[in-house]
Amino acid sequence: MTTIIHAPAWTAGVLAWLAGQPENCACAIVFPSYRPDLVEQLATAANARFCDYRKLKMAPLGWQAANLTLDILSSTAEEEMDHGKDVVLHNVEAMLSLVTREKREWWLEQTAVRAWPRRLILPVTLYAHDLPACMIDHVHELQAAALPGDGVLQRVAGLR
Repeated sequence: MTTIIHAPAWTAGVLAWLAGQPENCACAIVFPSYRPDLVEQLATAANARFCDYRKLKMAPLGWQAANLTLDILSSTAEEEMDHGKDVVLHNVEAMLSLVTREKREWWLEQTAVRAWPRRLILPVTLYAHDLPACMIDHVHELQAAALPGDGVLQRVAGLR
């Protein structure tokens, strides 16, 4: 039986771009603002595994999450890829916010040049300017005008 997923119209351009990306690359989708509702929609439309990094790894640790190192991002992505799908690693910026710009840029560059088992899709807003030059062909920037409006309910839903 075939499952048909009706993707929201705004995802069409992203999905077309994503289809042209290597199957083992890290790529970034730059959102003009924090839109967890759209990140989840995109993961569904792309038939990718949605992983809320902050909820999965950071929240259970509370304040101790500040002691995590950036390698946990990579290992989380690898664990999620074991399910056989591309991975949308949502809220990666929560972890990147805990380190210096130099460490953040280092992790992003290492992530960009690495061959992954599946596509690693990084939704970014805050640190789009830190994406490395070597990743330029693997970055898709969304324009606010092309996205559905964001109401208070969508923002609150993203805090769950």
